[in-house]
Amino acid sequence: MSSCPSFALTPLIETVPTAATPAGFVPAMAWLLAQCCSLTYSQWDSGLNVPLNLSTLQLTSGGSGNLTLTNIQPFQVSESNGPAAATGDVGAFSTEAAGFGVVISQNAGTVVPNTPAEFVVIALRGTQSWDEWFDDARAIPAYFGKTAGSIHAGFYSYYVVGTDGVPVKSGVDPIDPTPANRAPGSIAAQVAAYVSGLTSPLPIFVTGHSLGGAIASLCALDIAMNFSAHASAVSMYNFASPRVAVGAIATIGTFPIDIGSAQAFLQLYQGKVPQSFRIVHECDIVPILPMTTMTFGSLVVEAAHVTDAWSYGGSNGSLAQNVLNFCAQTGDVACNHSCLSVYLPYVTSLV
Repeated sequence: MSSCPSFALTPLIETVPTAATPAGFVPAMAWLLAQCCSLTYSQWDSGLNVPLNLSTLQLTSGGSGNLTLTNIQPFQVSESNGPAAATGDVGAFSTEAAGFGVVISQNAGTVVPNTPAEFVVIALRGTQSWDEWFDDARAIPAYFGKTAGSIHAGFYSYYVVGTDGVPVKSGVDPIDPTPANRAPGSIAAQVAAYVSGLTSPLPIFVTGHSLGGAIASLCALDIAMNFSAHASAVSMYNFASPRVAVGAIATIGTFPIDIGSAQAFLQLYQGKVPQSFRIVHECDIVPILPMTTMTFGSLVVEAAHVTDAWSYGGSNGSLAQNVLNFCAQTGDVACNHSCLSVYLPYVTSLV
């Protein structure tokens, strides 16, 4: 990737810029969470054998001294090696850093307005490997556990499949509320064990950039559905997330048949995690993927963001007001998507 230019807002053409922050959105928290997203890439670069260093995290401009970090838990993912794998044979599996969980406390006298004195952050990393690019491309419907609605199969697989590609046992819900029933080594199992191990209910903020943003949506809903006793509130802030809800309609003769419903998933998600916020750079290609409608003969595949409008089951809803748009054109596809060079400076400017 080329060196990215300095961050600078530029005239926005694609949509009207966000005039004001949405209700419930906390700029200081968004700044902290973007820092966490950036650190997931540092975690990947350093590898699992290097202790996770979160000492640079800040919630105020006064520096990191106002934060106490405890219960730091790295998450990992087991992936099939690709043609350019650095270690192991093609087709073998390697274990890579996937993000982390941490309990954050603000020292007495430094509590930032509208932020909890103590809270949990779960941060998930974006695409870095060949196997993850393959998951990104599998934009076909998959049911979210045994619930109504369907999602992007590649993202779901990344979240629920365990060590060496072993899925959950036959007949068991991949997001079963009992952590031990989930596929061992899966991100879903690690998150379940971490959250269920909290000693008291705390506000939980789930975040991620790119692929990590998509997984953050699944993770936030998983926690809200299955571990609400361990969370006093669940919020989701993602950066540069692709579309997560994916459904399909097949027409046989003149009869349309649903093959998974993206709208049913949106209804479920927005009812469970209304405090969800998407931060979107208008010059970034990733948030417009996969396309909203893809036609393959008689099969139509539809995709949507978790904040999109829906009309399902006789009711309707939307979290469209929970999207922050900005434009900082860099002239480079990779730089326009960069967490460190574009998304982090943008939310920093809001604080």
